Amino acid sequence: MNARIDSEYKNLIVGSGAAGITVAKLISVTSHSKNTALLEQHYSPGGCSSFFARGVPKRVYDVGATQMVAVTENDIHHKIFTLNNDMEYPKLIKIKKIEFIFPSEAVHLAINADNSINVLQGIINKDEEIYINNVLNYSKKIGTIFWDLLKKIPKFPVLNISEILHNIKIFAKLKFKLEILLTVFLPTKIICFFLGNKKNFVFSNKVFNSILLDTVQNTMEKIPWLFGSLGLNIINNGIYRYKGGMRSYFYNLSMQIKKNNMNIFYQIKVTEIHEEKNGFKLKIYDNKNKIHEYINVTENLFLNITLWDFLELFQENNYYKKKISRLTKKFNSWLAFSLYGYFEESTVLEEEARYIQLFPPNEEITALKSSLYLSIYEPNNSIRSFTATIHVHANYVQDHLKDIYKEKLIERIEKNLNIKVKSPEFSMHHSFAYYTQRSKGRVGGLIVNSINTLINPVPNVYTHPNKKTKLFLIGDNYFPGQGVISSTICGIIAWERAFKGKFSKL
Repeated sequence: MNARIDSEYKNLIVGSGAAGITVAKLISVTSHSKNTALLEQHYSPGGCSSFFARGVPKRVYDVGATQMVAVTENDIHHKIFTLNNDMEYPKLIKIKKIEFIFPSEAVHLAINADNSINVLQGIINKDEEIYINNVLNYSKKIGTIFWDLLKKIPKFPVLNISEILHNIKIFAKLKFKLEILLTVFLPTKIICFFLGNKKNFVFSNKVFNSILLDTVQNTMEKIPWLFGSLGLNIINNGIYRYKGGMRSYFYNLSMQIKKNNMNIFYQIKVTEIHEEKNGFKLKIYDNKNKIHEYINVTENLFLNITLWDFLELFQENNYYKKKISRLTKKFNSWLAFSLYGYFEESTVLEEEARYIQLFPPNEEITALKSSLYLSIYEPNNSIRSFTATIHVHANYVQDHLKDIYKEKLIERIEKNLNIKVKSPEFSMHHSFAYYTQRSKGRVGGLIVNSINTLINPVPNVYTHPNKKTKLFLIGDNYFPGQGVISSTICGIIAWERAFKGKFSKL
């Protein structure tokens, strides 16, 4: 018999993206699992890492994220997955290189897992190649420290003296303390200038900006080195695809949570959040039964949603909502288009998962003047599936050009890889909004917090006037920001704050 949603919970998690499902797993293995539930508005867990089936023959595609970073044994995701669980960890396929193709210049580069560069086609300036190496090696030096730092779960923005002391203890153990202190809040562009950037370099800034757009959702000018070093060091730190896709992690994690006697309710959409005397009241819509209901939350409410979604749902116009509203107006977010499809096995492509960035030709239309991120899945019955995404500025999007956008992106793939795309499915930001429920299909959000990490940050914890109930905003809009691992850490921080626990001691 299916469980029914209760009218009141001590703890409630809204959204089963990376942050939300992390909180749910951590609660489910502790004594706080009683009177706790997870709500998800879709049919499956994963948020931006969810999946759907399309095409002829039918193939399963990841909606957004197709790869994860740092997921080997003893890394954060491995630990969360294996906590109080004997389920076998999903098989991993390592992406050995990131490829960059510049069609107008007939240049094809590859950055390998050891940060070495191969010029696979064409010629680039030797000084520029040295500069690329300098940036990658310096990002490895600093980024490796920061990737390790994330495992210590630093807390930002800090809420009390205890968290300040916690962060100081972590910082005290770092190498290159003075160097880090003097550089981390400088724009990545400034660091690159010191490392030898020149105006006549054609490829390097495009390469670095495309990596940063993919990892931290903005460019060198706006991303501080704190995040730039992490983003540029992803290939060296290890990019992986789960065999079977992201669902093999998130779906199995949801099964563990249910096994630990925590209910997960799907097709439940939160439509309003109100302050009540004893906590928060959520108005929900049960899409399966086509009814509206209300849920009271008396202790901890975890919202795995974007800043824009929160502003739409939260009804009280108090100081907390006003501050978030002021901060979000300072920043733009990106929209995303996606192309899904497959092609028959070809001798042109290696027998492995691949990650390729295809830059636009010189004559590309304005909306598509960005690199196309092409994730090619491992072979399956002689069929290679792919997910391709591109960042677009909202001001350049014209809905009536949808068919032209689709044709242009297919053409970019087919011309540069010498293949024929089969059964292509094209989605604009409207579809992304539908599948992920992100307001207007906006992606990213890290920049909201990256500039303001220490000074005037986005507040991600709100204490109810009753002094007992708390609301935690979690996900990629909040520190430490963009990406599956960062959202996961955001969930860990919220769990530690809510229950005074320590992830390191689990």
